[in-house]
Amino acid sequence: MTRLFLFAIVSHFAYNFAFGIPFIPFQTSVFNQTSVIWPLAWGLVALNLLDIPDEKLPHGKKVWCIIGISILTFCADWSSIAVLAIIQIGCNRGDFKRQMKGMVSYVVAYAMVYFLFVNKIYGMLQMFVALSIPFLHAYNGERGKWKGMKWFFYAYYPLHLVICGLIRIWLHGNVGVMIGG
Repeated sequence: MTRLFLFAIVSHFAYNFAFGIPFIPFQTSVFNQTSVIWPLAWGLVALNLLDIPDEKLPHGKKVWCIIGISILTFCADWSSIAVLAIIQIGCNRGDFKRQMKGMVSYVVAYAMVYFLFVNKIYGMLQMFVALSIPFLHAYNGERGKWKGMKWFFYAYYPLHLVICGLIRIWLHGNVGVMIGG
């Protein structure tokens, strides 16, 4: 969990550079102020909270914690939808159809809000998440054989964003190219 939050901090700067969003949040918008790693890290916190027995943390307090986490992640790429999708997938382990139906329902809600109120193209693009379902279905639940894969992707994510930022500057100059920028 700590590693994921540290990665969220590193990714914040790479993500904001990629899209021309100020590093200090909320200078331009409430949307897309940091990368999707922020809600992914909080999604892990939410899963851990839900695993606490009700005797130690009553269900009502868990609900309030999830609402708080949703508020904390609202400003990120994929917003609180990422947290809710993680909860949906985590709470339905072993039932792939239910996991995907829940995930897709959250994605549709996110896409519709963006389509209707923010940006129609960005809203439609979110539905491409459905293309990940066959890959998720093919996952056998085991770690890959190459031990360096985790660290490769920890490096790849921010590095590809930095490259995208350099391309953005080359093509458009130092201007924001996304909602939030």
